[in-house]
Amino acid sequence: MIRLCKENATGKHFMAKIVPYEAERKQSVLQEYEILKVLHHERIMALHEAYITPRYLVLICENCAGKEILYSIVDRYGRARGLRQCRRHGATRRCRLPPGFATRRTTW
Repeated sequence: MIRLCKENATGKHFMAKIVPYEAERKQSVLQEYEILKVLHHERIMALHEAYITPRYLVLICENCAGKEILYSIVDRYGRARGLRQCRRHGATRRCRLPPGFATRRTTW
C-alpha cells in the first residue's frame, strides 16, 4: 500500500510504502529495503527512512509524482510493444513492475 505523507519538520512530501509480512517472509521483504538502501541514481526513487515492526515494513521514499511507470511505457510504445519492452528489461511474465512505482494512494 502506498500513502502520501508529509514530514512535519520540513513540510516536504514523501510516499510511504507499507508492506505487511509474516515472520517466514521477513527476509524476502527486507531484501527490498537492502536494495533501496544502496541504490543512488537520479532515475530511481531515493529511500529517505525505513521502519520495521513485527508485522510491517514501512519505506519512506521520495515522492514520485506523475502517473505509474507502466502507463507511461504503454503510452510511449503502445500496449503490445510496451509489454514486450517490460519483459525485455526484466519485468515478470505478466509485466508486474516492482512495487513503489506508484503515485498517491495506490494499493498493490
